[in-house]
Amino acid sequence: MERNTAFGEVWADEGFLEREIVARPKQILSTFLNVPNVGVAICDEQQRFQMINSALAAMNGVPGETHVGRPVAEVLGDVAPELIEQFRQVMSQDAPLFFNISGRLPNREEVGHWVESFFPWKDSSGKISGVFALVIEVTREKQLERLLSSLTSLAAQSALQQLFPRIQDLVKAIMPDEQASIAIHDERASSLSVYPLTGEQYHSTSTRSFKLPIQETPFAPVLVGRESEVFNRSRLARNRSEFTRQMLEQGVQSLCCIPLVSQMGMLGILSLTSTREKAFDSGMVKLLEKVAWQAAISVDQVLLTNEILLLKSKLAEQTIDVEEDLGKEFMPEIVGNSSALKGALQQVKTVAPSDSPVLILGECGTGKKLLAATLHGWSRRAGQPFVRVRCSGPLEQLNRDLFGDEEQPGHIELAQDGTLFLDEVGDLPPAIQEKCLRIMERQPAGPHGSKGTAPLNVRLVATTRHDLARGVAEGKFLRELYYRLNLFPIRIASLRERPEDIPDLVLHFVEKFARRIKKLVPTVPDNTMNALLKWKWPGNVSELEKFLERAVIL
Repeated sequence: MERNTAFGEVWADEGFLEREIVARPKQILSTFLNVPNVGVAICDEQQRFQMINSALAAMNGVPGETHVGRPVAEVLGDVAPELIEQFRQVMSQDAPLFFNISGRLPNREEVGHWVESFFPWKDSSGKISGVFALVIEVTREKQLERLLSSLTSLAAQSALQQLFPRIQDLVKAIMPDEQASIAIHDERASSLSVYPLTGEQYHSTSTRSFKLPIQETPFAPVLVGRESEVFNRSRLARNRSEFTRQMLEQGVQSLCCIPLVSQMGMLGILSLTSTREKAFDSGMVKLLEKVAWQAAISVDQVLLTNEILLLKSKLAEQTIDVEEDLGKEFMPEIVGNSSALKGALQQVKTVAPSDSPVLILGECGTGKKLLAATLHGWSRRAGQPFVRVRCSGPLEQLNRDLFGDEEQPGHIELAQDGTLFLDEVGDLPPAIQEKCLRIMERQPAGPHGSKGTAPLNVRLVATTRHDLARGVAEGKFLRELYYRLNLFPIRIASLRERPEDIPDLVLHFVEKFARRIKKLVPTVPDNTMNALLKWKWPGNVSELEKFLERAVIL
């Protein structure tokens, strides 16, 4: 077994290289020079091209015969100085040199990238007479790397319509002449929303999408198997849908389908059609799979962001409707382990045994209602009524709800010996504030429209999202009532102040809603959890809960 030979370090049987090269020199040289995508050239001591193969001539954008006899500097323009420096180093050191180079050639608009290998070229006497060069172009790979990077950064903040042109750039960098589209899978409707990335339809339609039932496409095997598939014309013809018939009429000879799979599941398909037979070899499919992998992650993030934004918009237009029967559930489950939440619960535990009024402060959706119910559950009045009063509403309605009338008792009377929960007390009209003050002073307050009175024994717990001290200063809230309610204030932090509670809340709500609709409890992928952690949740826990309820249903 030979290793170090006249041809360098090569592994071969004893005498094999000498016999074969002597017997078939032209065949071996021809085979070597015609390796696809590998450029080969020999230059003399004056850096003039003596020989060049077709692959390198194509890379340089100049016909092969135009190279021969011309200096490197004359043919390669701005790229030449660095090449000449490496050329001289190989000549002076009699040693090979391996390097990368980037630049713009005279006959090419875009910047190119190449991997170069230079070897000393010697004559029959052993004297160095030039340089033998092997060149592999990696421009496309560099473009893909850059585009993939830009796709990643864009995904977190873009709509699909902004994301798809970047995916289009990636596809065109690989296969500039083929037609491409992305089909987003709607599992509930058994349909696909198809977004053309290239072609006339991409440029001529405003929505740039259309819906198709899955059975009317050739994509079903890819959706089920989650593996890339290449269809030739005869296989496409077996799918007798209108969509496939139109493809065949347009001269499509081959179709490549790449699944878009993320941790959330099967998102859809990246598809490319070509009018060439065998347009998609295994190497091309693997390259497209890299694009599809990154596209799936990006689409997943965009869809999640859109869901959150949609929920935010809806919540801004409506009031969260909470259940009236809170009094039935004295010990609700408080989810979370943050120090902020634990501190609030510790305050509740401290004040619960007393009958002192408590004011719970916090933004909408933070869980003030649950904290109030927990306080009642830990108090000595736990076995007695816990009656909630919504403090926003017309004056007459609030009067009737709170104090009742001759025919129906009010909420205050219903809370006798228990807890009266004034939800969002800052919304109370001034006239109702005065009556609530009298309750706190243990003064009787009779039914609305009557002259009778009845002794009361209730504990007051109130919540507010407002700055009541400012309300007092502006004359909107009764000073005496504020001082009495504010005897033991407890503040519950917003969700953005305690993001460490989000994972526990997510798992709690996902399990809760999955069981409600008798569905298997889904796992929450890491990228989804990270997106939920990054969101500011202006609607706090209520917003998160509604979002997850919708997500589980879908």
